[in-house]
Formats: sequence, C-alpha cells, structure tokens
Amino acid sequence: MEDPTVKLTIVAESAEFGWFTTGPAPSGTCITVSLAAHHEENGLPAKLSAVECEAWLGAFLGNSWMPHVYSCQCATGPMSVDVASYRVYLDELERPGAIPIEVMASGCRSLGSL
Repeated sequence: MEDPTVKLTIVAESAEFGWFTTGPAPSGTCITVSLAAHHEENGLPAKLSAVECEAWLGAFLGNSWMPHVYSCQCATGPMSVDVASYRVYLDELERPGAIPIEVMASGCRSLGSL
C-alpha cells in the first residue's frame, strides 16, 4: 500500500454468464474482483489509485490475465463509490477472453488489448 495506515479489502465472486443476460447465454463464468480501502485510525473510506488497484489485481489474478481484465463501473453503484471493481470473463474451458456479446456489460472497459 502507498499509505501504511490504509487497510485493503479484496472480495472476489463468480457468476455464470446467464446471470448477466436476458436470453440464452454462452457457457462461461464472470469473475468480479472488488477492492476497497479504509483508514485504520478512523475507519473512513480511503481512495485507491488505479495503479495501485491494478498492481493488486496482478498479484491476485496473475500478470498473464491482466490483458483480459476489465474495469467495471457496472459492478459498483452510488452506495459503493469507493469500491473499485474489475471483471474477467472465462469461457467454458476457464480461459480468459473478451466479453461475450450476449453479456450486458456496458460499464466495463478493457485494461489491455484483447
């Protein structure tokens, strides 16, 4: 951490692609990783820079998956403005790749080239 008085929380969850579609979905899984920080002394939310978040993602997911990571505004909302969320989309063989066309993810932008 850039600030030693800040504590980091990382939460990862997975959901099948069908969770994100209104019709038929391809086989695969979406992994969402959310990062949040708070000040150790007062418990108030702390801001995390994109550089710091991406460094934690690289450590958590592995650097080989980083070109397949999407920054995801759709995973956060007004109640969690201090949470940084990222997604990786895995095909049926658990390989990371692009967002399937059937999956609603208008708030996601790629961190790397796919």
